[in-house]
Amino acid sequence: MKILIVVQRYGAEVIGGSESHARVVAQRLAKLNEVEIATTTALDYWSWAPHFPPGESMDGAVRVRRFPVAGVRSPTFKDTEHHVLFEPHTLADERKWLIEQGPHVPALLEFLRREGGAYDAILFYTYIYEPTAAGLPLVAERAALISTAHDEEPLRLLPYRALFQLPRAFGFLTPE
Repeated sequence: MKILIVVQRYGAEVIGGSESHARVVAQRLAKLNEVEIATTTALDYWSWAPHFPPGESMDGAVRVRRFPVAGVRSPTFKDTEHHVLFEPHTLADERKWLIEQGPHVPALLEFLRREGGAYDAILFYTYIYEPTAAGLPLVAERAALISTAHDEEPLRLLPYRALFQLPRAFGFLTPE
């Protein structure tokens, strides 16, 4: 089986629960499957500054495809976030927030558009970032969402409510 895992950051140096879980799952799946990662060049989730070189590399048996982030996190992000989460706003405001939050990775989305059909399954980690919110709809027929959602305000935004209707499967990190 050919499996792609989409996660916003990836690597042994990356600190993050979802990212660490994605890496463990990738390595375990790679024992019996062909596994690839589609991720960014970022190490830091706050700035999304480039750290890793773009392109392909290997993490053991896992092929890692890194795509550049189109800019760092917007300095106005917190203002936009406050507006979207706590004030009357439009769907356009929510989409602006999603891009300002980052990582905005057009090349990764284009890769999914172009190559998504080559995978038997595509696992998306964390609902909240653009690679999942914009990428999963492109390949919904073969997608599984490991949302790692918490009871938090962004979960109530329209783009995410629609997102949870699309995947063929869900993965959860809790027995509840």
